[in-house]
Formats: sequence, C-alpha cells, structure tokens
Amino acid sequence: MKYHRITFCLIIFLLLLPAVNAQRKMERLDRGIVAIPKSSSQIYISWRHFATDPDDIAYNLYYKTTEAGTLIKLNINPITNSTNYTASLNTSSATYTFVIKSIINGVEKDEPGSFTLPQNTVASRIVHDF
Repeated sequence: MKYHRITFCLIIFLLLLPAVNAQRKMERLDRGIVAIPKSSSQIYISWRHFATDPDDIAYNLYYKTTEAGTLIKLNINPITNSTNYTASLNTSSATYTFVIKSIINGVEKDEPGSFTLPQNTVASRIVHDF
C-alpha cells in the first residue's frame, strides 16, 4: 500500500512539474499603428496596448508628411487610458506617416513601426450593409 502511495505522489509531481516551469509564449509585435480617414478632415488612429505594459503608460502621437520630415506632435497632453486618437488633418493635402511613442515613468520611448496614409485616401466604411 505504501508503494502505491509513493507512486501516486510521484506521478502527480511529474504531471504538475511542466506547469510550474511553463512560461507565456509571446510574439514580437510592434504597436500595430493604423490610420483610417473618418472624413476629408479627420483621421482615426489606433494602436496596440500590450499585456506587459504598465498600468500608468501614456502615449504621444506624431506625424510627418515626407520621408525625411520632422515629426510633428499631434496631442497636447499625453494620451492615457486609450489606444486611439482622432486627428484633425486634411487627407487631400498630404501623405501622412504616423508614429507612436510610449511614455513610461515620464520618459518617452521610441516604438518600432509606423503607418503611412497616402494622400487623397477616401473615407469608407469597412463593414458594409448587405
């Protein structure tokens, strides 16, 4: 009987061992920033929030109109509790490249990835009624 008890405990231990050492598998993702025209004068911009981000993370959103152009900040105050922003920009006047930067503990950090919205992109509904 004692042999069965030891065997049972050993089996349970071996079954639980991988779960103790298991780590979350994660992909290497950028913020996944995307921009969609809402109208000829408004652009909706959205990006990812990661599960590993701190609760007090904030963001600054920038754009430029040429490849070598200077980044222009869109928001006045850091964006908190949100991962989207509606910018008042004319979609027919320029091509816009958007970049997001995170702010953690008051320090702004460059993030990989950007999104370029071509000039004259028209606003359209993604989901159409049938």
